[in-house]
Amino acid sequence: MIDELTYVNSLGQEVSFGGAPGRWGFGETDLLDMSMDFASTGGVITSFSSGISTRSLRVLVDGGDEGARRRLVDVLGVDARRCVPGTLRAGGCYLRCYASGLALSDWYYFDDMAAIDVTFTVERPAWVRETSHTLAVWDKPEGGLDYPHDYAHDYTYSTGTTAVIANPSPLPSPCDIAFPGPCVNPFVIIAGNRYQVMASAGKGELIIVRGYGRRKDIVLRSAAGVEQSIFAAGVREEGAHVFAEVPAGESVASWDGVNNVGVTLYEERWTPWSA
Repeated sequence: MIDELTYVNSLGQEVSFGGAPGRWGFGETDLLDMSMDFASTGGVITSFSSGISTRSLRVLVDGGDEGARRRLVDVLGVDARRCVPGTLRAGGCYLRCYASGLALSDWYYFDDMAAIDVTFTVERPAWVRETSHTLAVWDKPEGGLDYPHDYAHDYTYSTGTTAVIANPSPLPSPCDIAFPGPCVNPFVIIAGNRYQVMASAGKGELIIVRGYGRRKDIVLRSAAGVEQSIFAAGVREEGAHVFAEVPAGESVASWDGVNNVGVTLYEERWTPWSA
């Protein structure tokens, strides 16, 4: 069961419901539900899809000073005004969404007790779990520390430039790849597919392939954190698809000697993992 939800808005401010004693709780919600639309031809289903939808969460306010209640409203009200989604976290997963409205109900004589029905608008109604690997070259001593594949961040060390990464999803997963500078035309090969960007990055810079979500991109991030799109620099040819999904299970990865290449896999499901 999910007993705690945390909402982090686009400014990094957060508020939690449930979990630790003394926190405001939550009641009825359809955030953990899922339904999909389907298309059909000649009485045969041809595809399923999920579009923009709204969900609700009843927050049970009991106690707390006026400042805490004002902060709750302020944290929830940021993202719709900025048109930048926040993140709802539960069970080791997250859902990208906007807090797009609220309604006050069950207001009691004592003003520290109430129910607030919060509306969330979701572009992609899927809970996501990330699994990150760092491809690094290291002469690991015998009996040294190793990380299991189901650890949230797997440091995949190798004495060469070949290693094995694991995708825990039962289906192929989209991925992000980060090549740290200095590098020129960096690439990594996973399960036989070459992910390559024909660009260069200096020391302190990153080339980032963003293959997850509806807005795929490739960016060059400066040491100051400023990003520039270099979308056209991604290689797209036979055997080399820069936004290809990573197969389920274990795959051999090899790279061109750039150290600490980051690979983040995205696994989607209908509800958080502990539900």
